[in-house]
Amino acid sequence: MSDESDDSIDPTEIYTPDMFMAEQRVLNSFAGRIDANIIAKFDEGPSRRISGPRKYINRNREGAHEQLVADYFAEDPLYSDATRSSA
Repeated sequence: MSDESDDSIDPTEIYTPDMFMAEQRVLNSFAGRIDANIIAKFDEGPSRRISGPRKYINRNREGAHEQLVADYFAEDPLYSDATRSSA
């Protein structure tokens, strides 16, 4: 008794060499456009963005931390569980 079924499908009947070649042309065209875009990006050189010194913004981080602790963790917090559950 053979393991092969009489219902088997021949892939060459579904996917022809012409279909394969057409698909390869599409993929090669796509790959060529990607290559051209990558080469163009490298040919542009460095980014046109002009950078300068970074701005320093003085933020009172320690004061903000103290305010957060006072608002949430103090004996009489500004925001309690009751306040949060009603929002």
